[in-house]
Amino acid sequence: MASTTAASKASPKKIPFDTQLALGYYVYALRDPRNGEVFYVGKGKGERILKHVTESGKNPTSEKAKLKRIKDIESEGLEVEHLFLRSGLKTEDIAFAVEQAVIDVFLANRATSNGVSKLTNLVAGHEHHELGLASLETVLGRHGKAKTPSIKQPILVLKLNRLWEPDMNPKELLKVSQGVWKVGKEIREKAQIALVISHGIIRGVYEIDPDSWEPAASSKDKGKWVFTGRILSDPKFTSLIGTDMGQQVRNQVSFQKFLDGFNPTNKFPK
Repeated sequence: MASTTAASKASPKKIPFDTQLALGYYVYALRDPRNGEVFYVGKGKGERILKHVTESGKNPTSEKAKLKRIKDIESEGLEVEHLFLRSGLKTEDIAFAVEQAVIDVFLANRATSNGVSKLTNLVAGHEHHELGLASLETVLGRHGKAKTPSIKQPILVLKLNRLWEPDMNPKELLKVSQGVWKVGKEIREKAQIALVISHGIIRGVYEIDPDSWEPAASSKDKGKWVFTGRILSDPKFTSLIGTDMGQQVRNQVSFQKFLDGFNPTNKFPK
């Protein structure tokens, strides 16, 4: 690992043409010489691996996290370490798949990085939501996508597009689903089941304790509420996971009530 200014200045700035041809498509990583931490994963061919440092000088407003990291490294007289993770890949599609797999390893290893990926990549990777990192429940949902059937119980549908992660287990999803919500008294008194959705697909089903609703603790969440939920194991409810609720929930902002039950033949809730 290069850890001195002199060593960094010796880093190559160009990749010879014949070497570029031999490399073909490749997957690469950018590493911080100060702590040995990989902070970006990408794919490309030719001299793509070297372009990020160039971009950091030309376009400081794009991909801010990555470019800030590069500038911080350079401000200490060091240079980013460029690593080839796999080269000689025959097609760009193969490079996409390898890149995605590497990024997903970082995402899956959140337990060692305070709950977040250490990568500065702004996007998870090519076809991440279709083919990438996922729990068993998510995979079953991806390949099922049957329409959600009628539900008799009063339900509250909670939209978590950004907070939901494909590899979340039911307990983790419940933790981020329980609040905070700007729900009224009627919902707090009547809703029995919480359906957690992302992109219209049910990701989790929980029983709501009607006596558990409490005002959010933070002053910035004034008027919002938090509930306590219980993971349901009854197949009648677990079978809903992975089903598509359709147009009835597509445009909801954060939550939607179906206190008379859910009927997929109705275009709009009551």
